[in-house]
Amino acid sequence: MLKKTPAAGVAMAMSLDELDKPAHCPENIDEESWKHLCEIRRKKIESEEKIRALDADIYETDLTVYEREKMSNDCAKDLVDAIEGLESWRKDR
Repeated sequence: MLKKTPAAGVAMAMSLDELDKPAHCPENIDEESWKHLCEIRRKKIESEEKIRALDADIYETDLTVYEREKMSNDCAKDLVDAIEGLESWRKDR
């Protein structure tokens, strides 16, 4: 997964700062409600970013587990092959 750069975070914060300005408030919404809406929007975006970061961690962890399981299975197969080879060698002696 792609990691978000610090510059992207700054750009997002600046965009939100612009959107939070009273000039962008619809006419039928009072100032206090607008501030509350902006606060909720920021919390939602923060939560989404945390979820994306956790999702990336889970993806990386799943990939690591998959690789380790494959290595384990390969080692188990090599062990079985070695034991069979040893048994065959013992029979042929």
